[in-house]
Amino acid sequence: TIGDRNAKRLMQTHGVTSRLADGSLLPSMQRLRDELGISGDGLVTFMSDSVAVRLRQKAFWEGLSLLGAWGIPGNKLVAFMNNSVAARLGDKAFMLALARLDQEFGISEDGLVRFMSGPVATRLENKAFWAGLSRLGKLGISGDGLAAFMNESVASRLEDEAFLAGLTRLVKEFGISGDGLVTFMSRSVAARLEDEAFWAGLTRLDKEFGISGDKLATFMGDSVAVRLQDEAFWAGLARLGEFDVSGDRLATFMSNSVASRLEDEAFWAGLTRLGKLGISGDGLVTFMSRRSIAARLDDEAFWAGLTRLGDFGISNNVLVKFMNNGVMGRLEDKAFWSGLARLGELGIAGDGLVTFMSD
Repeated sequence: TIGDRNAKRLMQTHGVTSRLADGSLLPSMQRLRDELGISGDGLVTFMSDSVAVRLRQKAFWEGLSLLGAWGIPGNKLVAFMNNSVAARLGDKAFMLALARLDQEFGISEDGLVRFMSGPVATRLENKAFWAGLSRLGKLGISGDGLAAFMNESVASRLEDEAFLAGLTRLVKEFGISGDGLVTFMSRSVAARLEDEAFWAGLTRLDKEFGISGDKLATFMGDSVAVRLQDEAFWAGLARLGEFDVSGDRLATFMSNSVASRLEDEAFWAGLTRLGKLGISGDGLVTFMSRRSIAARLDDEAFWAGLTRLGDFGISNNVLVKFMNNGVMGRLEDKAFWSGLARLGELGIAGDGLVTFMSD
């Protein structure tokens, strides 16, 4: 059974009532469960408009069985299926295209599920699309990397010479290729590759801050890309040098939450206060890598907690080691402080406390 809630959802899917009326729905549901491991919530998600109307087609079931043999059963098949895929499962050319993705580009199983999103299925008959994939392979993007690289924005541009020229330029001028290029392009920058101001920003990052290659891929986030024409952003990058954050450290330090706060004086005041606690350079980079810390730099309760940790021998680099998301979320918890005090009675403080709390 799939439960009353799922049954109601299922009956709202176009084509399902017709299959119920002709007697094919229930046997099909049982077959999906027994042969492909699809049931419950997964069944409701799987049963899109295009799936329901094909439950009586032999070629459709043959396609599902073949996908199962290729390592795409159960929940993977649920994620893989969309209207564009369902409409093509009986198409030999489509199935041959999936085989080609495996044989020529190393995309199969989980990678194929990730790759086959949005409009990709509709492009598998397009020679220009395949030519684009081959050119990506020459840039070191294949297999799982290609699966991660592909999204609607990229797929729609594989026939665009300017887009492919942009990727080549990233390789030749900025040393970004392979996995680095995959990471870089995941930052919503596909639409910017025809913008000369964007390229000028990348050049400036290289010349003024030594950020290129893998460092540039790490550095670039959504909030960074949109700020490359903002002089306040560049002033902020220069100012981070005052805290011994530059080069490799700057690439690691930067995140969307940091980039969006470079014009916020409260953020800079927070970095200064951390410096007074002995946290700068590599320590500052590590400390700020903790999720949500940037957003708490103007929170006095947070600072009171950091100061109080000093009573337990936790400051400077020890504080950097000690701080994690679990600790940060408990700095205002009286039970947490009582626990630290009891550990102190047992002689556990400073580095020992860090080691104890990490276990």
